[in-house]
Amino acid sequence: MTKKYNCCSYPFLKETSLKCDYEIMTDELSSLLGLCDASCKHIEELGKLVEITYHLNGSVRGKNAIEETDLDFIDRAHEKYHQILGEKTKTFVLPKGCIGACHLHLARVKAKEVARLLYKIDREEKEVNQILFDFINLLSNTLFLMAIFENQEEGIDEVKFVSKSY
Repeated sequence: MTKKYNCCSYPFLKETSLKCDYEIMTDELSSLLGLCDASCKHIEELGKLVEITYHLNGSVRGKNAIEETDLDFIDRAHEKYHQILGEKTKTFVLPKGCIGACHLHLARVKAKEVARLLYKIDREEKEVNQILFDFINLLSNTLFLMAIFENQEEGIDEVKFVSKSY
């Protein structure tokens, strides 16, 4: 007789809906932000961003849990780093530097993946609340600024990137 194990890591894994992919991706993004929080020495907002971003997880399948106050929080962080960095924000840079900045760049890319999937869900499955688009896009932009700031505070110069394609 074969023993039966109750080993389902997530109850929606067998469904075909993109919502499951979105929930896994937002789980990963929140985990990456937790890694950023552990590895960044100079970014104070990351702990709160982990929590807010985890609220993205159920905000498509269930009740939207992202509020204007969350959007205001990320907007204030974006403005803070934009003001501190000034002209440094107007160029493309290679996604490298100190460990914290590298983790922030990985989270930035994952935020773009989440945004891309949200647009697909909105087109193909169900209408997505605009605040989710606003939050995830602003998060991606803010993580870029945070990466530059973390490198700056660690004394690491950014390496400008000039595309050969565009």
